[in-house]
Amino acid sequence: MKLIARAIAAGLVLLACTLPSLMPSFASQNSCVMPNTGTVSGLTLVNDINACNGSLLTLYSGGSAPSSPSTGMFWYDTGTNYVRQFDGTSWQPIWYVDATNHLTTHAIGGGITSASLLAAATTDIGSVPQAFVTVTGNTAISSFGSSAVVGSMHVIKFTGTPVLTYNATSLILPGAGNIVVSAGDMAFAIYLGSGNWQVLFYQPGNGTALVNTAIPLGTVYFGTFGTIPPKTVLAYGQALLRSTYPAYLAAVTRAQPMTRTAGNATLASVADTSGFGVGMPVEGPGIAVGCTVASLVANTSITLNNTSCVTANGSATITVFLTGYGSGGSNSTVGVVDCRGVGLAGRDDLGTVLANRLSNATANNSFLGSQTQTITTSNMPSHAHNIYFTDPGHIHGHPVSGYAQAGADNGGVVGTTPNGWGGSGTPQNTLTAYTGAYIGSAPNVNNSTTTSAGSGTAMSIVQPTRVLDCVQAVIP
Repeated sequence: MKLIARAIAAGLVLLACTLPSLMPSFASQNSCVMPNTGTVSGLTLVNDINACNGSLLTLYSGGSAPSSPSTGMFWYDTGTNYVRQFDGTSWQPIWYVDATNHLTTHAIGGGITSASLLAAATTDIGSVPQAFVTVTGNTAISSFGSSAVVGSMHVIKFTGTPVLTYNATSLILPGAGNIVVSAGDMAFAIYLGSGNWQVLFYQPGNGTALVNTAIPLGTVYFGTFGTIPPKTVLAYGQALLRSTYPAYLAAVTRAQPMTRTAGNATLASVADTSGFGVGMPVEGPGIAVGCTVASLVANTSITLNNTSCVTANGSATITVFLTGYGSGGSNSTVGVVDCRGVGLAGRDDLGTVLANRLSNATANNSFLGSQTQTITTSNMPSHAHNIYFTDPGHIHGHPVSGYAQAGADNGGVVGTTPNGWGGSGTPQNTLTAYTGAYIGSAPNVNNSTTTSAGSGTAMSIVQPTRVLDCVQAVIP
């Protein structure tokens, strides 16, 4: 009899699990503990099993929590429409059921304290159960690890200043470039599987946009800044690591196709040389490290500083660094504009048409002018002076180059004393090219030409200038 009852019960359980539509469509919180002593009729056992299955299939639905719950037990709270799970002490909300629109809403990271991870090259945010993770420290991050569930979403808060290193496959970042993190920044990322992540959203803590298209990379601007604006650096000609600022590197370099011949310093078939200038570093296949522009033919060719610069024949793309490598930099850096103590001027050949306003001003990052100018002999042109003589009392002659001119004074005695008056008079400085003049009661005028001369004293040529901070945009 017991064997028959057990068979019937097992069959009913199987039927209830595989064909839930046959079960009563009512909410219940019945016990699933079957009698294990005494005599139980088959019908009673079947009813108990059906009641238990009703509770299981409806997740013990009801307006109040089931009594005597077990750890891990689920309950559909019809009072709030939340499905909850008992953690041994309290009922935790798992997801919300919208019975009107037949939708469910799942919390992301809700109900559990944020985990804290130290920034590392691989910061495995899936290694903790929390969806909300705080990352401390400043070490550059190139991966978020591979422990997360594929498709899972994670919220990340940064308290340090690491650099998120962009990778088009494994760490896809907004702006397609590295992100220099500031304390307080937050990110929202999804795990794509195989160690690959995509950051769907990144919000700087100061409220600015991550990518500001209104200020293109490389823009130089002046202002009075209590703190340096986000995504900029002070522009004093320094070197920046390319690995940290890849987007800026792309913005201030120009790639051009060209052809090369080993041992020949001239790179041919360069279609656009606008903005290129002497001294700019050049890199590319078949070009040695440390080579720079020595000269160029506009929109035709570039000649490098040494024939040993070109090491192989071929055609490829070269890269010219418009801002150089930066002070003390190398082929791992890119330079920032140096605007200390200088103003800015537009390139003289913008639009390929020379304005002829500034000499040697066709290359980007050119430096012209000086703060002062010294007047020298070559700067002072020859010129004439008018000389006035007035002696209304009598008429006499004046000497020229040290020799007295005959005059009517005292019988026209001719003096012979250099640098002096005729006869006896007060010596005067020599006047060159003076041919003599008799001066009566009215002034006479004569011309004397001087040689070029200068004081040798520097004079300022700085226009009235307002001094401000100068920064350059280096982060998107």
